[in-house]
Amino acid sequence: MVEMAQATGGTAVLRRYPVTIVVTAAVTLGFALQWFLPLADVLQRDPQAIGEGQWWRVLTSVFVQGSGWGQYIFNTLGMVVVGAAVERTRGSMQWLAAALVAQLGASIAAVVWAPAVHDSGSSLVVGGLVGMLTVTRFVHPTPWAATAAGYRVFFLSYLAALALGGPVVGAVTGSVLTGIAVAAVIRSRFATWALTGVLAVVVAASVVLVVAHDQHGVAALLGLVVALVVRLIPRGAGRTRSRPGSA
Repeated sequence: MVEMAQATGGTAVLRRYPVTIVVTAAVTLGFALQWFLPLADVLQRDPQAIGEGQWWRVLTSVFVQGSGWGQYIFNTLGMVVVGAAVERTRGSMQWLAAALVAQLGASIAAVVWAPAVHDSGSSLVVGGLVGMLTVTRFVHPTPWAATAAGYRVFFLSYLAALALGGPVVGAVTGSVLTGIAVAAVIRSRFATWALTGVLAVVVAASVVLVVAHDQHGVAALLGLVVALVVRLIPRGAGRTRSRPGSA
């Protein structure tokens, strides 16, 4: 009976978060294989190779993590926490829309801004999901919603401060702003003003990153734009399903 319950529970989770699970599994598989196969050379974003016709690299770069374990863990945490929240509140199709638009748009910006730099990682997909969730009222369950808010703030404020002042400034700034944001949303019980504050930090940090020619700002802003555009679609046409955890 216990085994049957576990199997049923696993099936329910897969049905509720299919895109989050499948993409996270694919990224994990790619990360595991890159230690044994030269996947980075074949899949990473290489501006010269892209210019020569290997256009798929703007998409496949998501499946390898050139900076190693730290990059994989942080990006995967965001994909699971933020990505599952997006799929819970907005559905699988909007998850895919935000991820694809962010990955494509931000990758193109990166190629234009840094034509000699090779890069990889799933952070652009995460950035798109961060942008989309920031204009989505995800408030239940509270621990999950607070974690998602904290991740969004840290993800972008750390990168923005890193671009302006280096790793120490990035870590301190990101940690302080994250602590303030999480405390505000929890103590206010996710009041509109607190969620608006998170949105303000996300947008401001994204703009700073764009000015600094960092593609993560582009990814977050594109995810936000996709979320806003979807709102213009008649109700019911932009969602695959509705979740009880959204508000």
